[in-house]
Amino acid sequence: MFPCSSIQKVLASKSPLTKKGKNLRPWLTRLLVTAATTSLAFFPTAAQAQRTFTTRNAFQLRGRTTIFGNPVTTCSTTVGPNSGNCTTAQQTTSTPGNNGLLTNNAYWMDYVDIDSDIDTFNSSSATYNFPTGNPGFQIVWAGLYWAGDTSQGGTFNGNPVGVEAPTPSNRGQMLLKIPGSSIYQTINATTLDVISSTRYSAFADVTSLVQSGGSGTYTGANIQTGKGEDRYGGWALIVVYADDTEILRSMTIFDGFQGVGSSSPLTTTISGFLTPNAGPFESSIGAFISEGDVGFFGDQFLIDGDGNNSDGDATDQPFVNVSDSENPASNFFNSSSSLFETRIGTSTNVNTPDGKMLGPIGRNPAFPNLLAMDIDIVEAEDNSGTAIMQNNATEAGLQFTSQGDVYYPTAFFFSVEVFQPVLTQNFTKTVTDVNGGDLNPGDILEYTITYQNTGNDNATDVVLTDAIPANTTYEAGSLRILTDPDPGITTPLTQTDTLNDDRAEFDSTNNRVVFRSGIGADNTNGGNVPFDDPNVAGAVDDTVSVSFRVRVDSGITTFPTTISNQAVIDYVGEFSGTPFTGNSDDPTTPSEPDDPTDIDVVEPTDPNLILIKRITRINGVTTNGAVDLDVYIDDVNSPYDDNVDEVPPFAAQPDPNQDDTTNWPDADSLNGPDDYLKGVIDAGEVQPGDEIEYTIYFLSTGGVPARTVQLCDRVPAFQTFVLDAYNAEAPAPSGGVGASRGILVDYNNSVLAYTNDGDGDTAQFYPPGSTLPAACNGSPAQSEDNGAIVVDLGDLPQATGPGNPATSYGAVRFRATVK
Repeated sequence: MFPCSSIQKVLASKSPLTKKGKNLRPWLTRLLVTAATTSLAFFPTAAQAQRTFTTRNAFQLRGRTTIFGNPVTTCSTTVGPNSGNCTTAQQTTSTPGNNGLLTNNAYWMDYVDIDSDIDTFNSSSATYNFPTGNPGFQIVWAGLYWAGDTSQGGTFNGNPVGVEAPTPSNRGQMLLKIPGSSIYQTINATTLDVISSTRYSAFADVTSLVQSGGSGTYTGANIQTGKGEDRYGGWALIVVYADDTEILRSMTIFDGFQGVGSSSPLTTTISGFLTPNAGPFESSIGAFISEGDVGFFGDQFLIDGDGNNSDGDATDQPFVNVSDSENPASNFFNSSSSLFETRIGTSTNVNTPDGKMLGPIGRNPAFPNLLAMDIDIVEAEDNSGTAIMQNNATEAGLQFTSQGDVYYPTAFFFSVEVFQPVLTQNFTKTVTDVNGGDLNPGDILEYTITYQNTGNDNATDVVLTDAIPANTTYEAGSLRILTDPDPGITTPLTQTDTLNDDRAEFDSTNNRVVFRSGIGADNTNGGNVPFDDPNVAGAVDDTVSVSFRVRVDSGITTFPTTISNQAVIDYVGEFSGTPFTGNSDDPTTPSEPDDPTDIDVVEPTDPNLILIKRITRINGVTTNGAVDLDVYIDDVNSPYDDNVDEVPPFAAQPDPNQDDTTNWPDADSLNGPDDYLKGVIDAGEVQPGDEIEYTIYFLSTGGVPARTVQLCDRVPAFQTFVLDAYNAEAPAPSGGVGASRGILVDYNNSVLAYTNDGDGDTAQFYPPGSTLPAACNGSPAQSEDNGAIVVDLGDLPQATGPGNPATSYGAVRFRATVK
């Protein structure tokens, strides 16, 4: 066994890293950090692929960012020369100086596996209870990070040779089990970073899973990492949640993968926020990092409280060490799991500096020394308890340094209380196809844009612009203000398209619409949108909503063609004078759902019109001898006269491939006043002079409306059209005065009699010998020319359900006398 001092000396001798005014609260700065540690003994001096830190996501809302997770490795109590010290190391949280026996370098690191599942080779869990009962609570975003080293552990400190990860090529995959589920979900990384071929970190957006899981125990498993000396592996969830009882915070998540050593500090800058002008306020920062030990001193985390450390002016705030009782300035990344100086055990309640309680929060296993993993939330104060962030700051510098140990930052977040308007948290845009059904060329889309000020300062000069999406054209006269906080206007309010004559316009030069919103908005300037503080009793909901329409270009020939766009809003903080801008439902933001304005233009399907012809009266009555004509009869030879959807082709039909339907109104009902498709095909015997009434039922069943429909029916052979059959029925408002009416049309809940003449109304009788319109060309030829009735039905929308809409179906009647 190596003595403690021997391990320290050997490790220290290795070469250094060469790679590369309102709602004010007490000043609370906090730091959230996760670190996994590995010693200098095995870190190569040659630089490997490293990814610089970039923004993963950003939020401005009333809420909080938190972190929880656990390692999947710990020291072996049976393997290796130092195994007898393992239990002591697991329970030790501090040391007065370097002590290698408290690090993973001294031990043969083995898997933790808590779940008794034969399909997992390592597993650990963490429990978090969210404040789900608070008003406005919602999980907004969740990111899962995991890290490990897939190579086998070495023998530098006398341990047996280690074991490589079971499947190193699967390091971009792990398992996660959410509360309430007994089944693991396979999580595939969308970002995977590797240094030195075997050290890696991975990320996946798991927002929907955490939203589904909510409070409870999360279990991570099958993280690909090796066993043996100086190995590590673990996982952490960073979660952003909204909570109306919290203060307004700007929260930004960053990630990358870089090594930090004595010769390679890491410095980055966070911006995009504005701290209050005066007085105390709160901020926080967080990180997920591999490599750093309680037994090796020198890991440091520093903050530049105004972000201007390098500009040389008199107000420069230097980088200052962050520390607390669990994370000392001289060894910040020390294999701890703590929140606000409270060590997280199996079930721990945590009191926050602003008087809230988080938890219970727990881990399994809950070793105090995580042996190469830090999961901490720490107030960002120096060692005297003085806060670091400055008033009126719009950025902050973050710095990771080391005086000997090596660690690998992977992800961190920064959260700071802000004093500003926020019009982008609930900034949404939705789209409706006004025509209904599939979106086809020529259809009209209506966009509705809604937002409110969820910040803690009023917004002034509020102007919303929205570019007309590609493949569409603005629909003139469609600008509307639906809601607005200005008591001087009555909504809804239509605006003109003309520039600068009211609060909105269509800017044809830039092909966009412009809305100026808020109290006092006019024809050139945006107005004031007050903030809605959910913590203030009687707060007014000052939601702004506007809408406009576009028409899909009729010349689209590629299908499907997706139409999408987002609105842009610009505004200024009333107190600070700082300008802000944002996009509605930005689909490039991982926290947003799929773009809600995405809508596909599809190729128009053919219209379809079904015609059913029946005999409904003989000599004006609904019986003919023993034959009842006032009944519905399902003709076994016709697939179209019922609401049973049969699949074409249909034999013995004029068009065997015509689609069937289920949308006749009451077609299968045999009783009641609304029975439809009444009548018979065989009405029994008739005599010369008998009068027969024919009814042609029609129904539009296609994928699109049937346009300019013209119905033609030739008068049967050996029959003469009755010119005055419906003179006693309600006349149609058009047509010649006093003319005979021999055609009855039942349509849109109205029954009207039409003249026979070509006098400009809907229907006309063409006497024998007339030149018939083209619509009659498909009508079966008769053995003699007795004329034809022609009815112009216009556009018939396709039926969407039985009898819906009422304009999708109807009936045409005429009568003929047997010769």
